[in-house]
Amino acid sequence: MSGISYSDLRTNIRNYTEVSSTVLSDSVIENIVLNAEYRIFRDVPLDAYRTSTTGNLTTNQDYVNVPAGALVIRAVQVYDSTSVTTGSNVCS
Repeated sequence: MSGISYSDLRTNIRNYTEVSSTVLSDSVIENIVLNAEYRIFRDVPLDAYRTSTTGNLTTNQDYVNVPAGALVIRAVQVYDSTSVTTGSNVCS
């Protein structure tokens, strides 16, 4: 499947909903497209955007550092000297 231009996407959305640009303005369609992009980015685990980091927990520190630019934390692993504890979907 080949790509579609933004102009063609707007036209297809307006044709599908059977309304004109006075009802679905460019700014409304832009919000629809951005929300769809954010949803796909959040829900589809693309390897291209994965990163990991290693850090140390500190006594009396209430937070853990995450990689720069991280938007979603999918899992956390905490190790002590003898075992590992894994939590999935800690923050979604």
